[in-house]
Order: sequence, then C-alpha cells, then structure tokens
Amino acid sequence: NLLGHSYLGGLGHEFNHGLVVDPAGDVYVFGASPKTWGSPVNPMAPEGFRDWTIAKVNGSGVLQWNTFHGGTADDIAWAAALDAAGGLYVVGECQTGWGSPLNAYSGGPEATIVKLEAATGALQWHAFFGQAGSDYAYGVACDGDDLVVVSGMSDAAWGLPVEPFHGGPGDGLVLALSSDGA
Repeated sequence: NLLGHSYLGGLGHEFNHGLVVDPAGDVYVFGASPKTWGSPVNPMAPEGFRDWTIAKVNGSGVLQWNTFHGGTADDIAWAAALDAAGGLYVVGECQTGWGSPLNAYSGGPEATIVKLEAATGALQWHAFFGQAGSDYAYGVACDGDDLVVVSGMSDAAWGLPVEPFHGGPGDGLVLALSSDGA
C-alpha cells in the first residue's frame, strides 16, 4: 500500500540516483538537475548544465533542505553514505573544478567526493581525484572508525597507488579517506 509520496525539483529534468536513510527516518536523495529549485543551501552554478542535487526530506516527505554542487559543465552525484557523527558523503563525477577543494581538479571527468553536515546541508569539504582522463566515483561506504571508502573507475595511472594501474580501457578504483578528507 502506498503510504505517501513527494516530488523534488523545479522546471528542469531532475533525477535522483539513490537515497540513504538515517536512524531517525530522514531521507537524503541525490542526483542531478539542470535548473535550480527550492531555497538551496548552496546555489546552483549557472543553469544550462547539470549540477549535483542533494536534498533531505523528513519521514513524512517534507523538504528540510536542498543544495547544489558542481561547476560549469555536467556533474552527477552517484552514491551517498552517512557516518555515525552526522556526516553525509556524496560521490560522483564533475567535469570542471569548482570551489576550494582539498584535492585539486586535474581535468576530464573527475571522481569527486563531497562531505556535508547532514543536519543542515552545509558543505564541510570536497575533493577531486584522478588525472586528465576519465575518473568516476560510483559508490561510498563509511565504517565506525572514521573511514570513508569510495569505489569507481579510472582510465589511467595517477598518484601513488598501493596496487598499480593495469592498463586497458579502465581499472576499478578504490579510495580510502578519513572523515576529514585525508
């Protein structure tokens, strides 16, 4: 039986890729939107390209906050996770750099992680990972010991990996970060 439903968005082609639910029953949805909507915590970059859209609704479906993150090209959020301390981690891809990241943008689609304060939607930090080729972040998980793990794909070697890049059209990517982005 349908218990209720709600819509999030405005006049664009908004879509959500997924959601996470906290112990209180609040729901955090994420995806992309080409148009601004709501009263965002962080405004959208100039309209015309997709920005990450992240929203929190309570258990009754009432919007608590929404926010946008991204630059002046198509950016998409693919996954999210919550930690026990009230942090919301959202991962995806960005086609351009933006803001003041912990790790600089290198070019091309770049694996991106954003940490938000789950209660308010305020940006805590963000970082880009990859090189001038194609790098994507598709999954994220948190453990109880301040560890954030991101999975994705990269099509070229970069950084100082534990296991080297094996070549071909792309290798699976795993990043391990602390909750402060280190």
